[in-house]
Amino acid sequence: MKQAPLAIRLGRNDLRLIGRDQLLISMFVFALLLSLALRYGLPWLNEYLSQHGVMPGELVDRPLYSYYPPILAHMILYNGAALVGTVFGFLLLGEKDDRTWCAMLVTPVSSLSYLGYRVAATSAFGFLIVAGMLVVTHQGRLGLWQLPVLAVGAALTAPIVALFITVTAENKVQGFAVAKFVSLAGGIIVLGWFVAEPWQWLFGLFPPFLVSKAYWMAWNGATDWWAAVCLAIVMQGIMTMWLSHRITRII
Repeated sequence: MKQAPLAIRLGRNDLRLIGRDQLLISMFVFALLLSLALRYGLPWLNEYLSQHGVMPGELVDRPLYSYYPPILAHMILYNGAALVGTVFGFLLLGEKDDRTWCAMLVTPVSSLSYLGYRVAATSAFGFLIVAGMLVVTHQGRLGLWQLPVLAVGAALTAPIVALFITVTAENKVQGFAVAKFVSLAGGIIVLGWFVAEPWQWLFGLFPPFLVSKAYWMAWNGATDWWAAVCLAIVMQGIMTMWLSHRITRII
């Protein structure tokens, strides 16, 4: 009997592993709940704060609506992708703990093929989650055709998170600490929003920031937002290759 392609065989195994772990499943449920909260909660909160003289008010002279870009970029483009990356990062850590990598050395599957599948699968799931969250939370400021382009850029953050967790954590306990650090690192995106250009571009040294930058540019009607997406794809691709190289040295 002809053997199924590598991607299908590994994909089936991943689905079984995810299905057994209620925590991992809950992460995907959280993405849906977060999207609904942003879609319906933000407009309500914006109206509430405006009616009660808080935003705008004495302390803040702008309505909450003016801060939608950094909020949505951080919660969807970064956290949505990081959520997927965390799920796959824990799958990799599980295989690391079970010494699956050592066993793989005596199989026809090369480490590069294995990591290539991992990166591709994580990116694909990242695209689906981020694109879905963008559609659900869509505020009407962007064209629908722009959403999948932004989702492509954001999706590449997912394998970076997965590989980073795998490289820096020895087990799942350490993985939780690293995942927390990854979540906190997203604050760079929010901080960058308040920095004036051209200094704001310095935050691009943290590649996921560039996807959010593209989102803000598109939100404000800039026609060259796609250039920031392309730069994000290139820089995140370089980071992914570097992390993959680090992993091949420890397999």
